[in-house]
Amino acid sequence: MSRKRRPSASRFIERDAFIGILGTHERLKGELEALLARHGLSEPQFNALRVLRGAGPRGLPTQQIAERLISRQPDVTRLVDRLC
Repeated sequence: MSRKRRPSASRFIERDAFIGILGTHERLKGELEALLARHGLSEPQFNALRVLRGAGPRGLPTQQIAERLISRQPDVTRLVDRLC
């Protein structure tokens, strides 16, 4: 008869830590979205503005903006156009 292996205590700790991180992420993301909405911005728009601020007055081509975004955006040109 095969014996089922019980997960180790460390597996439960890892699982609980991961679930805690996911819950914290969701709460923080909700707070950020609410803050940005008060200023008429989406998270991707804020992300692009953050990149452009770091680029200085010379700016960046859209390809370089796309490379520096935290979250991948499929159409950076349209995103920047909406900001303009």
